[in-house]
Amino acid sequence: MRLLPFFVWTCLLVFVFVICGYIYIEMKIADLNKNNVIVIAHAGGEIDGNIYTNSLEALNNSYEKGARVFELDISETKDGHLVAVHKWDEWAEFTSYQGDLPPTIEEFKKLRILGKYTALDFNDINNWFSEHEDATLITDKINNPALITSLFIDKDRLKMELFSKESLIAGGKLFDGGMANYDAFSKILQTPSAKMLFIPKANYLKNNNIKYIVTGAPTTMKDKLRLKIIRSLDVQVYMFFFGTHEQVEEQINKNRDYLDGAYYDKIPS
Repeated sequence: MRLLPFFVWTCLLVFVFVICGYIYIEMKIADLNKNNVIVIAHAGGEIDGNIYTNSLEALNNSYEKGARVFELDISETKDGHLVAVHKWDEWAEFTSYQGDLPPTIEEFKKLRILGKYTALDFNDINNWFSEHEDATLITDKINNPALITSLFIDKDRLKMELFSKESLIAGGKLFDGGMANYDAFSKILQTPSAKMLFIPKANYLKNNNIKYIVTGAPTTMKDKLRLKIIRSLDVQVYMFFFGTHEQVEEQINKNRDYLDGAYYDKIPS
């Protein structure tokens, strides 16, 4: 019987702790939502209605429309050069290339995307960001932070979407804040406490200087709560959607509590 009051008080304290935590998170989210949604030009952004070009013209068009954060897909040619390509088979369709994939850098550079857009190797990427000093690069597809930080002109303007425990730890040490793919991050810690409480994973973000998460729209209450917890720790959530410009805007408004930035094909005016 003497244990009963102790048990009751323990339950009460846990309840109060949970309620206070929830109130703090909701207040933090409300404050964060006062900021504008960060616009990220997906694959350089749309150009003439075309997406996934990762082209010079797409970068210029998105910049002129106000974008200052640009995502580019980084792939490797047959002879080891890094270039801006989403998928090689897609690039082959864009350029009518008939040879073996991936191509050499010489083959890559001599072909125009959709007959009119300029393909980018890493020197071209560096030149463009040198000329646009207020622009930030986000890379996708490549999972080697040591290589990219050694090549890119300014690691203070670099973010990388990373897909493994090793690359996230390395990225957090090499530049200011690794960017974790949410699905990959969710698989990193599989201890019972991490599965049940999520707290060890949240601490993992802070301890490894991971300041950004990339994800699609949350579909479960569990993921929605986790994204709120992540944002309350000052880790920014960047979200991607599919559909028309109007559908993307609708999804952004619907998921405003769970995101800080969004990937756009068509840059909002």
